[in-house]
Amino acid sequence: MTPTQTADVLILGAGAAGLAAARELTAAGLNICILEARDRVGGRVWTVHHPGVPAPIELGAEFVHGKPPEIWQILKAANLKVYRANGRAWRRAGKRWVSANEAWEAIDKVIAPMRRIRRDQTIAQYLSGSRIPARDAGRASTSGQETQRVSRIGRKGTLRSAHSGSARVLRSLPRWQRELILSYFEGFHAGRLETMSVRALVQAEQAARAIEGDTTYRLVDGYSHLTEWLAASLHCAGCVLHLHTVVEEVRWKKNRVEVTARTTREGADAAARYGERQVFTAPRAIVTLPLGVLQARAGTPGAVIFNPGLGEKRRAIDRLAMGDIVKVVLCFRDRFWGDPVSSSRIAALDGRNLPDFGFLLTNDDVMPTWWGLAPMIAPVLVGWAGGHRAEAFLSACYSNASLGNRHPPRQSAIHNSQSAIEDIRDFEVKPLLGNNDPVTAETLKALARILQISPDALAGLLLASYLHDWSADPFSRGAYSYVPVGALSAQKILAEPLEQTLYFAGEATDTTHQQGTVHAALATGYRAAHQVLSGVVKPNGDVSGFPWRA
Repeated sequence: MTPTQTADVLILGAGAAGLAAARELTAAGLNICILEARDRVGGRVWTVHHPGVPAPIELGAEFVHGKPPEIWQILKAANLKVYRANGRAWRRAGKRWVSANEAWEAIDKVIAPMRRIRRDQTIAQYLSGSRIPARDAGRASTSGQETQRVSRIGRKGTLRSAHSGSARVLRSLPRWQRELILSYFEGFHAGRLETMSVRALVQAEQAARAIEGDTTYRLVDGYSHLTEWLAASLHCAGCVLHLHTVVEEVRWKKNRVEVTARTTREGADAAARYGERQVFTAPRAIVTLPLGVLQARAGTPGAVIFNPGLGEKRRAIDRLAMGDIVKVVLCFRDRFWGDPVSSSRIAALDGRNLPDFGFLLTNDDVMPTWWGLAPMIAPVLVGWAGGHRAEAFLSACYSNASLGNRHPPRQSAIHNSQSAIEDIRDFEVKPLLGNNDPVTAETLKALARILQISPDALAGLLLASYLHDWSADPFSRGAYSYVPVGALSAQKILAEPLEQTLYFAGEATDTTHQQGTVHAALATGYRAAHQVLSGVVKPNGDVSGFPWRA
């Protein structure tokens, strides 16, 4: 066993929140130690590059939503280049492509009456006219009846029993807008209609509007450059970063935290042998683990035990929800859309007169939302599905898996092995898919349906496809968080320190209704750092709150 390692503050997780907290604390002169299970920093920000593709491939976060200062200050300091994404939306009407920009306005019209509700309820309840009390939402939603009733609004324009203002607005819209709005609620917010809180949805939309969130940007060289710049600045400040370090247990009492972890790194240059137990101690720790990891039951891969338990905070964790997203990036040899197309080889693609688009909005049952990288000229298309459609997509890809299994065989952790650390070792991250991978095949089928062309013609142009299944990843267990009915206060509870010893950060702890974003993660990291400093640093700069630095 390696000797116990000490620091002023331990930070669990080297995602955006953990790096932001470490930056603030090192600037204050504290000794910081970051423990990260992955072999890289960034968490759910992960950029890769493919030979021959002149654009970064974003496996996780991709867009900068509006002008949040937490991100733009870093962009300026790091001299990172961004460009404004093409936000124009298109849809197919028969054999023609027509503008779908009015869908964005329709979303605002449907949400506006939601601001007047007196009692919180799920989106499905509100739109379907259900009178089920909010406290029974969880039991009522398990059958999926509310979602089925809401879907009939989109499919048939019926459901006369729904009298809410939003339901009336929804019924007045063209069918294609009704379907796209329901898809937007689940796709953008990664939640389920039968559990998502109406009030939380309204708050999130208002918070996005305050920072001009309807205008989106991309980093020219990839989002990972932002988190890597933060990490590089920490290295210069003497912060210690341990990668390949899987936290298993956090034992704590007031003014003392002891973290037990094991290494997953192999090789002669590793600080510890594979699977070796390591112990880290500090007077305080900031926990930036994703909500899905905090919710994981003891003994499962990536789960962390807190001893003693977290009390009310544990109940807050369980009330929140982690959303499911499927994002597949297709890289083609030629750009067969927009003006100009890059090769005459696509002449055989019937119906290829696809405009230079920001988004393609469709009612496809498997993968309804697509976007390109315009105005960047790159032969890359991204398919996106959230909520129920994400589950349906993986079910179509892996029909031999049970409906309740969120981990497809390709990336599943083996739960019946002797130890969780061995399960993690068996989890292979392979974002580059083969052309015969079922994910690739189903994604091409979905795109072919939308474009009304042959899947074989698309397959002939395909260079590579990428997916990282964040729900199957033991170190995230979901894409990002959302707020179900009954959990409006959960984020505030989760954000509060415990005994001025344990602090919490990460997008799921955001209390400004911007959960699920990188800027929320950064903001919560700064907040947690300031909470630590306010508790241990006196006005004259004294750090006597740390025993060995007094």
